[in-house]
Amino acid sequence: MLSYGLIAIFGAGLFVFYWWGLNSFFAPKIAKYEAEQQRKEASGAATTTQQKPPIRESRSTEPPKNKPEDVLPPTPHATSPPKPEADSALRPGLEARFVAATSPGLILFNASSTVVRDPSYSLVMWNLDKGLPTSLPTVSVTESGRYLKPGQGMVEPTLDRPEMKSLISEGNRIFGYASVDCPNCKRAKYYWLYIIYGKDSWYSEIPEAAEPNPISISQKLLDAEWDVDRFMNANPHGPVLKPLPTSVFGGH
Repeated sequence: MLSYGLIAIFGAGLFVFYWWGLNSFFAPKIAKYEAEQQRKEASGAATTTQQKPPIRESRSTEPPKNKPEDVLPPTPHATSPPKPEADSALRPGLEARFVAATSPGLILFNASSTVVRDPSYSLVMWNLDKGLPTSLPTVSVTESGRYLKPGQGMVEPTLDRPEMKSLISEGNRIFGYASVDCPNCKRAKYYWLYIIYGKDSWYSEIPEAAEPNPISISQKLLDAEWDVDRFMNANPHGPVLKPLPTSVFGGH
Protein backbone atom coordinates (compact mmCIF):
# COMPACT_ATOMS: atom_id res chain seq x y z
CA MET A 1 0.00 0.00 0.00
CA LEU A 2 2.84 2.31 0.89
CA SER A 3 4.42 1.77 -2.53
CA TYR A 4 1.17 2.74 -4.27
CA GLY A 5 0.98 5.91 -2.26
CA LEU A 6 4.57 6.84 -3.09
CA ILE A 7 3.93 6.24 -6.80
CA ALA A 8 0.81 8.45 -6.70
CA ILE A 9 2.70 11.25 -4.92
CA PHE A 10 5.59 11.01 -7.41
CA GLY A 11 3.23 11.07 -10.39
CA ALA A 12 1.39 14.10 -9.09
CA GLY A 13 4.66 15.90 -8.57
CA LEU A 14 5.83 15.03 -12.07
CA PHE A 15 2.57 16.40 -13.56
CA VAL A 16 2.90 19.64 -11.64
CA PHE A 17 6.49 20.03 -12.83
CA TYR A 18 5.44 19.34 -16.47
CA TRP A 19 2.64 21.84 -16.39
CA TRP A 20 4.90 24.48 -14.85
CA GLY A 21 7.54 23.92 -17.55
CA LEU A 22 5.01 24.00 -20.34
CA ASN A 23 3.60 27.29 -19.17
CA SER A 24 7.04 28.78 -18.51
CA PHE A 25 8.52 27.81 -21.91
CA PHE A 26 5.64 27.79 -24.38
CA ALA A 27 3.24 30.33 -22.92
CA PRO A 28 5.24 33.41 -24.11
CA LYS A 29 5.54 31.96 -27.62
CA ILE A 30 1.84 31.11 -27.73
CA ALA A 31 0.94 34.57 -26.48
CA LYS A 32 3.23 36.19 -29.05
CA TYR A 33 1.73 34.04 -31.85
CA GLU A 34 -1.83 34.87 -30.80
CA ALA A 35 -0.97 38.57 -30.58
CA GLU A 36 0.57 38.45 -34.08
CA GLN A 37 -2.53 36.73 -35.46
CA GLN A 38 -4.80 39.30 -33.83
CA ARG A 39 -2.69 42.13 -35.28
CA LYS A 40 -2.88 40.62 -38.79
CA GLU A 41 -6.61 40.11 -38.51
CA ALA A 42 -7.06 43.71 -37.38
CA SER A 43 -4.84 44.96 -40.20
CA GLY A 44 -6.72 42.81 -42.78
CA ALA A 45 -10.08 44.09 -41.59
CA ALA A 46 -8.91 47.70 -41.94
CA THR A 47 -7.61 47.06 -45.42
CA THR A 48 -10.86 45.40 -46.42
CA THR A 49 -12.78 48.35 -45.09
CA GLN A 50 -10.65 50.89 -46.99
CA GLN A 51 -10.34 49.01 -50.32
CA LYS A 52 -13.74 48.02 -51.55
CA PRO A 53 -13.81 45.53 -54.39
CA PRO A 54 -14.33 47.17 -57.82
CA ILE A 55 -17.88 47.25 -59.08
CA ARG A 56 -18.26 45.73 -62.49
CA GLU A 57 -20.07 47.87 -65.00
CA SER A 58 -23.11 46.23 -66.44
CA ARG A 59 -23.12 46.30 -70.21
CA SER A 60 -26.54 46.85 -71.64
CA THR A 61 -27.58 46.63 -75.25
CA GLU A 62 -30.05 49.44 -74.76
CA PRO A 63 -28.86 52.88 -75.88
CA PRO A 64 -28.27 55.37 -73.09
CA LYS A 65 -31.21 57.58 -72.35
CA ASN A 66 -30.60 61.24 -72.86
CA LYS A 67 -30.99 63.50 -69.92
CA PRO A 68 -33.37 66.41 -70.42
CA GLU A 69 -30.44 68.79 -70.64
CA ASP A 70 -28.79 66.59 -73.26
CA VAL A 71 -31.77 66.68 -75.64
CA LEU A 72 -31.23 69.36 -78.26
CA PRO A 73 -34.13 71.02 -80.03
CA PRO A 74 -34.69 69.77 -83.60
CA THR A 75 -32.67 71.62 -86.19
CA PRO A 76 -34.93 73.14 -88.82
CA HIS A 77 -34.28 71.97 -92.38
CA ALA A 78 -32.16 74.41 -94.27
CA THR A 79 -34.09 75.95 -97.11
CA SER A 80 -32.36 77.48 -100.05
CA PRO A 81 -34.06 79.79 -102.50
CA PRO A 82 -35.12 77.99 -105.69
CA LYS A 83 -32.76 78.29 -108.57
CA PRO A 84 -34.13 80.44 -111.35
CA GLU A 85 -33.96 77.63 -113.87
CA ALA A 86 -35.70 75.23 -111.47
CA ASP A 87 -38.84 77.36 -111.90
CA SER A 88 -40.48 76.19 -115.10
CA ALA A 89 -41.89 79.66 -115.69
CA LEU A 90 -38.35 81.00 -116.05
CA ARG A 91 -36.96 78.17 -118.16
CA PRO A 92 -36.66 78.67 -121.94
CA GLY A 93 -39.19 77.14 -124.27
CA LEU A 94 -38.40 76.25 -127.86
CA GLU A 95 -41.16 75.65 -130.41
CA ALA A 96 -41.25 74.73 -134.09
CA ARG A 97 -42.71 76.77 -136.89
CA PHE A 98 -42.64 75.78 -140.55
CA VAL A 99 -42.32 78.01 -143.59
CA ALA A 100 -43.58 76.95 -147.03
CA ALA A 101 -41.01 75.95 -149.68
CA THR A 102 -40.26 72.97 -151.95
CA SER A 103 -40.03 71.20 -148.62
CA PRO A 104 -41.01 73.28 -145.61
CA GLY A 105 -38.25 75.01 -143.69
CA LEU A 106 -38.12 74.26 -139.97
CA ILE A 107 -38.09 77.40 -137.80
CA LEU A 108 -36.66 76.97 -134.29
CA PHE A 109 -38.63 79.66 -132.49
CA ASN A 110 -38.03 80.96 -128.95
CA ALA A 111 -41.55 81.41 -127.56
CA SER A 112 -40.37 82.06 -123.99
CA SER A 113 -39.11 85.13 -122.12
CA THR A 114 -35.68 83.55 -121.55
CA VAL A 115 -32.73 83.25 -123.94
CA VAL A 116 -32.45 79.83 -125.61
CA ARG A 117 -28.88 78.52 -125.90
CA ASP A 118 -27.58 75.63 -128.01
CA PRO A 119 -30.89 74.85 -129.75
CA SER A 120 -31.24 71.42 -131.35
CA TYR A 121 -33.64 69.63 -133.68
CA SER A 122 -34.18 66.22 -135.22
CA LEU A 123 -36.13 64.71 -138.13
CA VAL A 124 -37.38 61.13 -138.48
CA MET A 125 -39.13 60.65 -141.84
CA TRP A 126 -40.37 57.91 -144.20
CA ASN A 127 -40.83 58.10 -147.98
CA LEU A 128 -44.14 56.36 -148.62
CA ASP A 129 -43.76 56.25 -152.42
CA LYS A 130 -40.45 54.47 -153.09
CA GLY A 131 -41.75 50.96 -153.69
CA LEU A 132 -41.95 49.78 -150.12
CA PRO A 133 -42.00 52.68 -147.62
CA THR A 134 -38.42 53.68 -146.96
CA SER A 135 -36.91 55.23 -143.86
CA LEU A 136 -34.97 58.37 -144.75
CA PRO A 137 -31.68 59.27 -143.03
CA THR A 138 -32.31 60.53 -139.52
CA VAL A 139 -31.31 64.14 -138.91
CA SER A 140 -30.08 65.26 -135.49
CA VAL A 141 -28.39 68.66 -135.20
CA THR A 142 -27.30 70.80 -132.23
CA GLU A 143 -26.42 74.42 -132.96
CA SER A 144 -23.69 74.70 -130.31
CA GLY A 145 -22.83 78.26 -129.37
CA ARG A 146 -25.97 79.69 -130.99
CA TYR A 147 -28.58 81.51 -128.99
CA LEU A 148 -32.07 82.86 -129.62
CA LYS A 149 -33.46 85.85 -127.78
CA PRO A 150 -37.16 85.82 -126.84
CA GLY A 151 -39.26 86.08 -130.01
CA GLN A 152 -36.37 85.16 -132.32
CA GLY A 153 -36.10 82.16 -134.63
CA MET A 154 -33.72 80.43 -137.03
CA VAL A 155 -34.55 78.41 -140.15
CA GLU A 156 -33.21 74.94 -140.91
CA PRO A 157 -33.95 72.71 -143.95
CA THR A 158 -36.05 69.56 -143.65
CA LEU A 159 -35.82 67.52 -146.88
CA ASP A 160 -33.60 69.76 -149.01
CA ARG A 161 -30.43 68.12 -147.80
CA PRO A 162 -27.71 66.36 -149.81
CA GLU A 163 -28.23 63.06 -147.98
CA MET A 164 -31.95 63.05 -148.86
CA LYS A 165 -32.10 64.51 -152.36
CA SER A 166 -31.29 61.23 -154.09
CA LEU A 167 -34.03 59.43 -152.12
CA ILE A 168 -36.89 61.83 -152.93
CA SER A 169 -38.68 62.76 -156.13
CA GLU A 170 -41.22 65.47 -156.77
CA GLY A 171 -44.67 64.41 -155.62
CA ASN A 172 -43.38 61.77 -153.17
CA ARG A 173 -45.35 61.56 -149.94
CA ILE A 174 -43.09 62.01 -146.95
CA PHE A 175 -44.33 61.47 -143.40
CA GLY A 176 -42.68 61.48 -139.97
CA TYR A 177 -41.98 63.84 -137.12
CA ALA A 178 -39.72 66.72 -136.15
CA SER A 179 -38.54 67.66 -132.66
CA VAL A 180 -36.96 70.77 -131.13
CA ASP A 181 -35.18 71.10 -127.79
CA CYS A 182 -32.39 72.85 -125.86
CA PRO A 183 -30.30 71.87 -122.80
CA ASN A 184 -32.38 73.91 -120.34
CA CYS A 185 -35.73 73.94 -122.10
CA LYS A 186 -38.85 72.98 -120.20
CA ARG A 187 -39.21 69.95 -122.46
CA ALA A 188 -38.67 68.80 -126.02
CA LYS A 189 -41.55 69.37 -128.41
CA TYR A 190 -42.60 67.01 -131.22
CA TYR A 191 -44.60 67.58 -134.41
CA TRP A 192 -46.12 65.26 -137.00
CA LEU A 193 -45.00 66.44 -140.43
CA TYR A 194 -46.55 65.46 -143.77
CA ILE A 195 -45.03 66.65 -147.06
CA ILE A 196 -45.94 66.09 -150.69
CA TYR A 197 -42.53 67.06 -151.96
CA GLY A 198 -42.63 70.23 -154.08
CA LYS A 199 -46.39 70.71 -153.69
CA ASP A 200 -47.95 70.79 -150.24
CA SER A 201 -47.41 70.09 -146.55
CA TRP A 202 -48.93 70.33 -143.06
CA TYR A 203 -47.86 69.75 -139.47
CA SER A 204 -49.47 69.05 -136.10
CA GLU A 205 -48.05 69.23 -132.57
CA ILE A 206 -47.84 65.93 -130.65
CA PRO A 207 -49.16 66.05 -127.06
CA GLU A 208 -46.54 65.72 -124.31
CA ALA A 209 -47.94 62.39 -123.10
CA ALA A 210 -47.64 60.88 -126.60
CA GLU A 211 -43.90 61.37 -127.21
CA PRO A 212 -43.11 59.37 -130.35
CA ASN A 213 -40.81 56.39 -130.74
CA PRO A 214 -39.46 55.53 -134.23
CA ILE A 215 -39.97 51.76 -133.82
CA SER A 216 -43.55 52.05 -132.58
CA ILE A 217 -44.39 54.63 -135.28
CA SER A 218 -43.10 52.34 -138.00
CA GLN A 219 -45.27 49.51 -136.66
CA LYS A 220 -48.33 51.77 -136.39
CA LEU A 221 -47.81 52.98 -139.96
CA LEU A 222 -47.60 49.36 -141.07
CA ASP A 223 -50.82 48.59 -139.17
CA ALA A 224 -52.47 51.52 -140.94
CA GLU A 225 -51.15 50.17 -144.28
CA TRP A 226 -49.06 53.34 -144.57
CA ASP A 227 -52.21 55.44 -144.87
CA VAL A 228 -51.45 58.75 -143.14
CA ASP A 229 -55.12 59.66 -142.56
CA ARG A 230 -55.76 56.33 -140.80
CA PHE A 231 -52.59 56.76 -138.77
CA MET A 232 -53.52 60.28 -137.64
CA ASN A 233 -57.04 59.21 -136.70
CA ALA A 234 -55.57 56.52 -134.41
CA ASN A 235 -52.92 58.69 -132.73
CA PRO A 236 -53.07 61.82 -130.52
CA HIS A 237 -52.32 65.13 -132.21
CA GLY A 238 -53.11 68.83 -132.04
CA PRO A 239 -54.67 71.02 -134.74
CA VAL A 240 -53.41 70.44 -138.28
CA LEU A 241 -51.67 73.60 -139.48
CA LYS A 242 -50.25 74.83 -142.76
CA PRO A 243 -46.70 76.24 -142.99
CA LEU A 244 -46.28 80.00 -142.91
CA PRO A 245 -45.99 81.71 -146.29
CA THR A 246 -42.49 82.68 -147.33
CA SER A 247 -43.31 86.36 -146.81
CA VAL A 248 -43.66 85.80 -143.08
CA PHE A 249 -40.81 84.73 -140.87
CA GLY A 250 -41.16 83.89 -137.22
CA GLY A 251 -44.74 85.18 -136.88
CA HIS A 252 -47.22 83.71 -134.42
